[in-house]
Amino acid sequence: MTQTKIHFDHNGFLTEPERWCKELAAAIALRDGLDVLTPDHWEVIWTLRNLYRKHGTCPDFEQVCTLTHLENHCIDHLFQSPDEAWRIAGLPDPDRDPAGAASPGSASTQA
Repeated sequence: MTQTKIHFDHNGFLTEPERWCKELAAAIALRDGLDVLTPDHWEVIWTLRNLYRKHGTCPDFEQVCTLTHLENHCIDHLFQSPDEAWRIAGLPDPDRDPAGAASPGSASTQA
């Protein structure tokens, strides 16, 4: 089987988000120092992907935690940063998003 090279931008986001798969998510997490993606990580990842697919923008991270029935600051507890969660979910760099989506790091994660 031939492996194809996956490209990332200078912020670590996939340049071709359509190439994302669960194995790639695990590899990105490992590269970021996150050894294991737990079921809670996957709930957040799938919710981020679904909300992005539905709305085309970065969601409010407290909404993600509510939808996944996790604590209000689940992103902060599961990932090193909101950007890391967004990268592992394989979503495009929101700072370069032509729709003008807010950066995951600027989304409301504080009470």
